[in-house]
Amino acid sequence: MLDPAISFIGGIILFLFITTLIIRRFTNAETFYLFSMLKSTRYLPLLDKFSHYKKFLNIFSEIGLILGMGLPAFDYLYARKKKLSERLAMNLFAFVVLIILYNSFLKWLVDFNPLTKDFSLIFTISFGLFGLAGYTLLSLIVNAFDIISKLFIGVDACPGVAPLIPGVQFPGLPLVPLHAWLSLLIILIVHEGMHGVLARKEGFKIKSAGLLLAGILPIGAFVEPDEKELEKANPRKALRVFAAGPSGNLLSIPIFFIILSIILILFSPISASLSSVHNNSVQFVKIDSVEENFEFCGDKFDSPAFGKIEANSKLLSINDENVLTVVHASNAIRAAGEKEMQIAFENSSGETKSVSLQRNEIGRYGFTISEQIKQNFVYPPYYFELIQLQFFILEFFGWLMLLSLLIAIFNFLPLGPLDGGRIAQVIFLPYFGFLKMNKKDTEKLIGRIFLWFILVILLLNALPLIV
Repeated sequence: MLDPAISFIGGIILFLFITTLIIRRFTNAETFYLFSMLKSTRYLPLLDKFSHYKKFLNIFSEIGLILGMGLPAFDYLYARKKKLSERLAMNLFAFVVLIILYNSFLKWLVDFNPLTKDFSLIFTISFGLFGLAGYTLLSLIVNAFDIISKLFIGVDACPGVAPLIPGVQFPGLPLVPLHAWLSLLIILIVHEGMHGVLARKEGFKIKSAGLLLAGILPIGAFVEPDEKELEKANPRKALRVFAAGPSGNLLSIPIFFIILSIILILFSPISASLSSVHNNSVQFVKIDSVEENFEFCGDKFDSPAFGKIEANSKLLSINDENVLTVVHASNAIRAAGEKEMQIAFENSSGETKSVSLQRNEIGRYGFTISEQIKQNFVYPPYYFELIQLQFFILEFFGWLMLLSLLIAIFNFLPLGPLDGGRIAQVIFLPYFGFLKMNKKDTEKLIGRIFLWFILVILLLNALPLIV
């Protein structure tokens, strides 16, 4: 009997192959066994309309380039031709700005993760020096060392990289909802669209634009610039084109957030009504279970609640705030932050107790809660449909913003043929002048150095999925 995983993978391949054959039979698309490229020139005039905002596009692409690649990009664009003292001062200023941005938006991700929090200062410096590319590479390196050390002693480790396919559940990974295909398509259209807009703004020819399909599923979008023009172009112009895609994904995150905020404001009267109904439906908040310990990537952590809180108790208050619903409890826990939290509960014997809890190393307290609904409570018409709509909107935009960030980070990796790989060949070229090689050979060398280094790191990060 076939292994279920093999049957599953075989079924996916067969589905992709059959649907690709259908596309080949009934369209003019270029097909490659499991994949298809739908090309068109119909939408190219749209790129020209957006390309008129030249100053904004220059600023946007160069800021994105610096966020993605750090000081090498800043130095290449603005400082390398200055006097040494002025060059150092300018780079120091950029370093400080990048660190401020890192501390404002990314530092909490490192400090929250027990695998990386001991390297917090190194992560800060890494982002200040090399932007998102440096941050990502350091994350992969730290995780690779953790994986190797645990595999040697026979302990399970978490993969540092893993496929995220909407609608497909991989062991140990979160399920990406099926509607994330739409999120992915929007993100890739933004990504490739910005490449096209910057290419047209810089005067490069675009041969076509279109979608890349796996079977009938959209997995990418593309614009097809004239590569010979890009190779001969002014390096700064080419850099703007290369950086435009991931920069567009970064810029789209606050835009998506603003759109979501507007939707929620418009939805707020309905949301308030739904919240009122929900509050009235809850009899009390119940402590479902108390865990003895946690396992995270092969490491075990104590549960602060174990031995202090009793399962099947009624949760009364958190930090003297009465708890009426799970939402109230979640808000109170969030407000407590890293400080000690005071919890009052009533156990199954009717005794009221109060305990103090401190988050453990992975930010957990060690108990789960749920709501006890009043018996025979009557919900108004369309209540559950509206709740589902509200949840869908939040989830859709949440994945849209998360995937935008992930695709931007991935594309800034200095790995050919990604955008970051092409950028790296340009901005690191001046640092290899001592080799006395011609430009083309030096760019190839830079590409090979990053290619082999990153491929090894990615392979090590994927080991838990293989072994």
